[in-house]
Amino acid sequence: MNKRIVVGVDHTRHSLKAVDVAIARALHHQGVVIGVGFVDLPGLERANTLVAPAAAFVAHKMLASHRAEMEKRTLYLLEKFIDRCRTAGVDFETKVAEGRPDDGLFELSLTADLVVLGTRTHFAYESKQMSDDTLSQMVSRRVCPVLAVPPDVELPVPNVLFPYDGSAAAARALRLFVYLTPPLAADPNLVLLCVTDDEKEGQRLLDGPARFLEGHGHKVTREVVAGSPKKVVVRRARELQPGVVVLGAQGQGRLRERVFGSVSKRLIEDGSLPLFLTA
Repeated sequence: MNKRIVVGVDHTRHSLKAVDVAIARALHHQGVVIGVGFVDLPGLERANTLVAPAAAFVAHKMLASHRAEMEKRTLYLLEKFIDRCRTAGVDFETKVAEGRPDDGLFELSLTADLVVLGTRTHFAYESKQMSDDTLSQMVSRRVCPVLAVPPDVELPVPNVLFPYDGSAAAARALRLFVYLTPPLAADPNLVLLCVTDDEKEGQRLLDGPARFLEGHGHKVTREVVAGSPKKVVVRRARELQPGVVVLGAQGQGRLRERVFGSVSKRLIEDGSLPLFLTA
């Protein structure tokens, strides 16, 4: 159930779509959307160190002016968020996070079911033109699942790709996705993918997760493909666009978990695919 959904708010099309997805999920589960705006004080202070030390008074005034500008912009974005929630008829809360953006999201994620972000975020002060690394930071901090969406994602979700290698990370991701199932298309295409040169072993690995998904009322297609996990998963994900790729994003234990961790990193860097990421 998606009862408490945190969504990061910035000025981009990615953020607008993230809010749309968060609202759709909250309506589906009769939940609450928590919109978070950011005042990146550490980033602002770093930028302010470029001023010569001798000009401390000027630097202080610039810092105060830029902070006021950031706060004004953040409140404006949250007002737009409130308008969209009211129009949709969904319950909402707002939060202004001062400090590092990933710290603010992390604190809220401790008591949330899901965090929704664009695949590109512009929460940091220095990221007005280029995206920041908030998504990667959030996934690495290992709290609740993160749903990352590009601006052109299709709703309801028409297809889902589950790369599965038998690791604990992959199993957690699959299970959490089912428990937090978003609105799916009338006849969704759920694909379980195992990348291995051993066809028999691949089918054995897919048997358990296939039965799990079928037990929750889903029809499943099983695929066993030889090759490099990173290349195969990325290629198959692009072929299934605009589906969701469900991945255990962090693998720091066994080799196969480290391999799938590198796959999730590659997909995060790609930025064009919707991702459901768990640690």
